[in-house]
Amino acid sequence: MLINIRPKDMYIDNFRIFIFKKNMKEVIHKMSKLFKLMAFSSAILLAACSNDDDNNSTLPDGNMLSTLERNGFRIYGKAIVESGVDAELSDSELFTIFAPKDEFFQDQGVTVKNIGDAYNLREVVLAQIVSGEFYTRDLTTNEMQSLGDTAYTANPANLTVNGAVIADPYNLSATNGVVHSVLDIFIDPTFRIYPKLTTKSELSTFHSVISKFQDIADALNSDDQYTLIAPTNTAFDDYLEEHDLDDIESISETELKRIVQYHIIEDVIYETGDLDSGQLITTSLNEDVQVNIVEEEGNQIFFFNWSEITDANIYAVNGRIHIVDELLMP
Repeated sequence: MLINIRPKDMYIDNFRIFIFKKNMKEVIHKMSKLFKLMAFSSAILLAACSNDDDNNSTLPDGNMLSTLERNGFRIYGKAIVESGVDAELSDSELFTIFAPKDEFFQDQGVTVKNIGDAYNLREVVLAQIVSGEFYTRDLTTNEMQSLGDTAYTANPANLTVNGAVIADPYNLSATNGVVHSVLDIFIDPTFRIYPKLTTKSELSTFHSVISKFQDIADALNSDDQYTLIAPTNTAFDDYLEEHDLDDIESISETELKRIVQYHIIEDVIYETGDLDSGQLITTSLNEDVQVNIVEEEGNQIFFFNWSEITDANIYAVNGRIHIVDELLMP
């Protein structure tokens, strides 16, 4: 059987094929342009990443203080403000901050609330700041100087500065410089005795008791020298239970002040190495406490009135603190 194809039908079919091919060419041409554009964009992105050798830089979004706050450096940021250094971080100059994470302050009992009481606060802050903008790619083994005259030695190969590891987040761009997180504090905060108590959670009761007597608080926060025998929170709890008292407020103010004064030694800084068994030491109450030393398995255990020293020789700018497990009673 023969199929009769009319010329008109062949013409229409050929025209359709022609239109289809033409459309396909246009589609292929457009897709080719799209792929080239995508490849070009990828190349730019890869180049940008490779220029920043750790793929960790950010676009500037605020000055140093806002960058620190936004990235979780709350304690160091507060230290900058409390020390007055924030006024020196001019937007017209560039700086690099090697900022300690909050956890490294917290390990020392330092918080947003007590960082302002640090005796050497300005020194602590300036030790972490360098004049000039240094991303990790810019670090060399050449010595740098902090604003506090601390010498910096960087090791670009393993990303350390003064032996402290530079860790995420780093290369945080600010309008007036760059911030890197570091796993250390170059100069530890120091405190006088009274604010030092706030760095020890187990002494919070004793600190609150001292705060009731402004003259004692001021004395322990002065440049005068003291040795403080500090009872723990548990020691106060045991005393209240033993005397069937509800709380500290159940103790008269006169008696409470006498108890506090009996734990303070004026004008002399005693470390355990300065103590002898049987030694009598006069307190600010003008009554003596007795030192007792017991040898146990080659170790010396120190006592004041047979209250054991559980943590000795805690440094403060104006003295030492010895934590004891029982309240000393005059």
